[in-house]
Amino acid sequence: MNYVIRKFGILLILILFYQIVHAQVPTTQDCLGAIPVCDYIYVEDFTASGEGNYPNEIPSNQSCPNHCMDGEKNTRWYTWTVIESGDLRLTITPATFTDDYDWAIFDLSEWSCEDIYTHPIQMMVSCNAAGGGGYQGTTGISSLNGGVYYCNGGGPTNKWNVDLPVFEGESYVLVVSDWTQTPGGYTLDFSNSTAVIFDDQKPFIDHLGNDEITACGTNEMNIYFNENIKCSSIQPGDFKLEGPGGTYTIDSIYGENCELGGANERNFTMYFTPAITQAGDYSLIIKSFSFLSDPCNNYAIPDTIPFTINLDTPLTDAGEDIDIAYAGNATLDGSASGGSGDFSYHWEPAGLLDDPDIQNPTTTSLTVSTQFILKVNDNISTCEGEDTMWVNVVGGPLTLNATVDKNEVCKGELINLSAMPEGGSGNYTYDWSSDPVGFTSTQQNPSDYPTESITYYVEVTDGFTTLESSVNVLVYPTPLAEAGTDIDIDLGNTATLSGNASGGSGNYSYQWEPASWLEQNNIANP
Repeated sequence: MNYVIRKFGILLILILFYQIVHAQVPTTQDCLGAIPVCDYIYVEDFTASGEGNYPNEIPSNQSCPNHCMDGEKNTRWYTWTVIESGDLRLTITPATFTDDYDWAIFDLSEWSCEDIYTHPIQMMVSCNAAGGGGYQGTTGISSLNGGVYYCNGGGPTNKWNVDLPVFEGESYVLVVSDWTQTPGGYTLDFSNSTAVIFDDQKPFIDHLGNDEITACGTNEMNIYFNENIKCSSIQPGDFKLEGPGGTYTIDSIYGENCELGGANERNFTMYFTPAITQAGDYSLIIKSFSFLSDPCNNYAIPDTIPFTINLDTPLTDAGEDIDIAYAGNATLDGSASGGSGDFSYHWEPAGLLDDPDIQNPTTTSLTVSTQFILKVNDNISTCEGEDTMWVNVVGGPLTLNATVDKNEVCKGELINLSAMPEGGSGNYTYDWSSDPVGFTSTQQNPSDYPTESITYYVEVTDGFTTLESSVNVLVYPTPLAEAGTDIDIDLGNTATLSGNASGGSGNYSYQWEPASWLEQNNIANP
């Protein structure tokens, strides 16, 4: 019994230890906290100390082709996503030439940091652990310096690896390990690469996991960015999901590395309500002022990503639109096919139907045109189909209001007229006239340049009813400005100008130019 208790206690301690370790904030000595490469040269004045908060990220006692490093020795990590394809070259130059630095590059395009320990041979793309007399000092990737292989193990092998071809969109992490564990730092230089990894481009959504949604009732979708996104910059409120069955609410955004305490993640899962129950065309929107950014502080621009979800939803038909007389009613003609064939029906607005939960209900007496929505639920798969139709009330009460944007204008000034009918059949024709006569138009919103006070009349018909409305415009004469006769003066002297005005309302304001040559430019005689 005591043995069982002791054994359980050991297990509990191990579980707690695992949780504590994985709850730590990653540092630059951890893969999850890797430094984003935002420049071509990094100068580390001092070597890192220890293995960070996530020890044992790299297996020990390994050799090529798995990888060449014997675990971690005062490591520091760097990460990047390839912007333009080409050859990756790098040099690691110790501050002290006798220092021995080992290093490895792992492919994170389809893997994560936590996979390195168990899948080094699949993830390692270049590794160098050369050391000993004559094999210390500067190391890196350079075919020009004699690199032949992608992996060089410990001892007197080769300090240089062959150039590494990398391709746009791939993500990598570099770990640099101070084998000699001396305090001096090093310089990391990517500048001889033909590939572009210095990130000055805005991140964007590469694709969505809409094809992964294969069943109704799904409330999550994967988002795949073209590069890493800072965990601290992504929030549910940055997105908007639109489509059949909405309005949708984004409840949370999950990124595996972010959940583990990492700084960056490339792929996220979005959780939303309600669940998707309908096939159709959807859109995911990156909203304005979202401040989504990559590790180099390049911000994503607002964007709309359309996508389609294919589900075995019922093919729903709400029937053809129906025209009825004012205060009449109609029997709706809904149908569905596909799916399991076991359907239930629901119409909205339910309050305008005798029974909203049957296939073919009858409307109440309608006095306005109304859109009806039919939702068909597959009772086996829970998938839903939706369609709409209109019951149009024609010939009913028609109202009309004529308006103008300015009721008082100067002679010849532009005015904009508007005829605003409501009700009736919705199929309107317009006939404008005026008093005094002279203005006519068949447009809904015409314009005019009246030269005298005038009344505009508009007659509107919807095919059943004709109404008339009018609007008055008061037109003032345009004032006549007189600047006076020309004046001759000696150079350096002043003159008083003689301005006056006539016509119009008689209530004038004045404006002389150029104002800088006048003591006061807003009076008649400056």
